[in-house]
Amino acid sequence: MTTQRTNGQIIAMPFANPRQAALTLLSECPDLTHKTAGFLGHVCVADSLTDKQHKWLVSVLERRGLPPLAREQVE
Repeated sequence: MTTQRTNGQIIAMPFANPRQAALTLLSECPDLTHKTAGFLGHVCVADSLTDKQHKWLVSVLERRGLPPLAREQVE
């Protein structure tokens, strides 16, 4: 996750790509379910995501209070 300092505040920037988001979730959220962790492992190596996979990734990021993806990554 990238951060930016503005007026003394640290602001979390959107994830540049799904892989970056998935790696952050895997490394910072040790209580993920086996199913979610497996999905995120797939995201780390996938060339692209389906609409359904993209929506699931977005929902996992939202539930964990993490920044969104920077742009749509749907094929």
